[in-house]
Order: sequence, then structure tokens, then C-alpha cells
Amino acid sequence: MKVGPVSTQQIPPSVESNGKLVRLAGPFTYTLGWNQLAAAAAGTPQQFQVQGNTDFLWLGTSYLATIADAAQTRSSLVVPLVMQSITLTNEPFEDAETPLTGLAGSPEEGPRPLASGFWMPGGSTFKMTARNFTQDATVYNLWVVFHGAKYLKEE
Repeated sequence: MKVGPVSTQQIPPSVESNGKLVRLAGPFTYTLGWNQLAAAAAGTPQQFQVQGNTDFLWLGTSYLATIADAAQTRSSLVVPLVMQSITLTNEPFEDAETPLTGLAGSPEEGPRPLASGFWMPGGSTFKMTARNFTQDATVYNLWVVFHGAKYLKEE
């Protein structure tokens, strides 16, 4: 299903997906996390699978990064030097890895919206590979949150 530009204020109450009506169940997030993402290491993948009886409309992305789980204030928020690449059910989402900060908003910015909503059918596997590209020994703990809406398939 192709979805045009969607903001969180314009989530459709129901849509047709694969010839069946699906109805909005409500806002939903999926979260991926990396503990001890070391510098100069190969990319580390994490993944989630969209529940089989639902579809997910991905609308925006945010992140939280810490160094050694240290407490943070607004002036000490960590901006991770992390490259990311995404595949959806083994199909590339991007043509090359890109900086995480280009895809996801910081805790201060909030979720960064996608140019248009991205529809993930139930059972889809979403995989993100993260690679720390710092030149020193910085090790990040990183959480990436995928904000959107969950749709229940009508039986």
C-alpha cells in the first residue's frame, strides 16, 4: 500500500491494505536498543517484527544516546556519531548507510517525521544496523524509537 504524506494529526481511522480494511488501533512505538556500541566496530544489527495481526504506519523516529549511562542535562545531551542502515524484510530501505541524526530527532527535538508515512504489513521484519564511527574509545548506549500507528486487520 502506498501512503502519501502523513502527519501525526492526520492518521487515517481506517485504510485498505492488501484488499482488506484495517482500522486504527492507536498510536504505537517500536524500540531498538544497543548496549555498549563500541567505536570502530562493525555494524551491529537489531530488529523487530510487526505483529502478524496488525500493520504499522511508521511516521517518525527519535533516539536517546548515553555514554556509560551517565546522567544528562539539556546542555549535555549526547549526539551519537553513529551511521545506520535499514532493511525491511530483507529489502534495503536506503541506498547507503546514513547518519542516525539525519533520520531521528534528539530527545530535545522530538521525533523527526518521515517525508511520508511508511506502511509495514503485519509480519514484516524491520532491521537497523548501527555503526559507531567515533575515532576515540567512546562507547554508546543507544535507543532508537519508531513512532507511528498500529492498525488491526479486520477478520
